[in-house]
Amino acid sequence: MTARERALQGLGGRCAWCGRTQDLEFDHVEGGQGQGNRHRLTLTQTKIYYWVLEQFAKDKRWPTSVQLLCTRCHDTKSGRLPMSAGRGQKALNINLPDALAAQLAVLAAGPDHHTKSGVMEAALRAYLEGSAQQTVLDQVHRRLDILTQAVKELTQHLAQPVPVPKALEDRLEMLERQQRQQTADLTRLLQGIHADLKAVSDALTGRLEPTSKGWFGR
Repeated sequence: MTARERALQGLGGRCAWCGRTQDLEFDHVEGGQGQGNRHRLTLTQTKIYYWVLEQFAKDKRWPTSVQLLCTRCHDTKSGRLPMSAGRGQKALNINLPDALAAQLAVLAAGPDHHTKSGVMEAALRAYLEGSAQQTVLDQVHRRLDILTQAVKELTQHLAQPVPVPKALEDRLEMLERQQRQQTADLTRLLQGIHADLKAVSDALTGRLEPTSKGWFGR
């Protein structure tokens, strides 16, 4: 394996933008305004992949300031050619702060996404799915609020006294009067029976008194 092939493999072996594995070139992530060319002038070797291998040997990790781009994407980044979108895709030109661009390059060099487009797509999908879940949660909370208010109103309604219909109220009053009348009649009947029993008792007592006196007078 040549030094260039080893450096290509260490940086992922595919274009950080489109994922292509052919016609790869080394690109400075922050290469605007001639920064990439100025860095190349400071190198002791004429090829940048030697510097990549030296950095890996020194730091035990591959440098994140350099990425791999295919010729087409490299031309697009440098402004020489417009980048065409694949089938079923739409090309977008976005500007990112330097710090985010550096992080994007790190993620694109990882095994999960392989390209910057893949990183951006995954981030956008996660954001949209999170927004959708939040929308569902908001709808559930609103529904619960409505149900809670309905239960509260029903509880208040049940706590109020239920009005008695006029016909039923009149019927209850009539039954109450009949009960009072029957109670009074029963009381008078019992009083009459008590009086009769007392009269019988007095009569029997009157008849027994002379016999008792005659008995004790013997």
